[in-house]
Amino acid sequence: MGKYEILLEKRKLRRQWRDKLINEAHQEETSPSTLIRSEEPIIVEEKHSRFKLHYVALGITLFLAWGTLGSLYYGWQLKNELETQNHYITKLENQIIENNKVIEIQNNINKELKDQLLSQRIVITEQEKILLEKLVEAEAGDEPYIGKVAVVNVVFNRLASSYYPNSITEVIFQPHQFTPAHQGKLKYITPSPASIKAVEEALNGKRVVPKETLFFVSLDKASDFTIPNTRVRIMDIGGHTFYK
Repeated sequence: MGKYEILLEKRKLRRQWRDKLINEAHQEETSPSTLIRSEEPIIVEEKHSRFKLHYVALGITLFLAWGTLGSLYYGWQLKNELETQNHYITKLENQIIENNKVIEIQNNINKELKDQLLSQRIVITEQEKILLEKLVEAEAGDEPYIGKVAVVNVVFNRLASSYYPNSITEVIFQPHQFTPAHQGKLKYITPSPASIKAVEEALNGKRVVPKETLFFVSLDKASDFTIPNTRVRIMDIGGHTFYK
């Protein structure tokens, strides 16, 4: 074999060797193991993205949950405030109803009887008047003025009733009727100007309770509830409830 043929053979071998290396390199790039290695960064990136999405979703969930709890708490506070306001409004409405009942009862007192009472002056002795003033002070000293007049009306209503004695003194000191009287406290009482005026106006015919009103009870202080349980309620004035 000449030099020229040897040179061609070497070139051929080199070309074959180069092609072989290229083929092997190409096979390594496209082999499964290479593909797995080449995709590892992508898989890691995908996992990282999933973690990001997970934390974002968790944050949104916590934010929404906190907002929901805040709304519930605010709603609970608002509900309590509304219930308190409704209770106060109901209390005011009931008070207005009671006041209207008092006005209605006063307006419904027989006009003829009222005119008759206004035209007549009840005559009592000076001692009976002082005794009555002390009774009013003892029973209604801390009551409104019309409450004082109402106590005098009750005494006069009993005086006019066939079921009670025929004098102011006997009515006041009738056993187990007026507590300050049968406990002997009246002699220590000094009547106020308001109590004196209430007796004077009642003597001249002023009336705030109907003629059938014969009892009054302070429900907050009472220990015996026979009257409230057996009699018909007329009205409330101050701390007293009046019955017939």
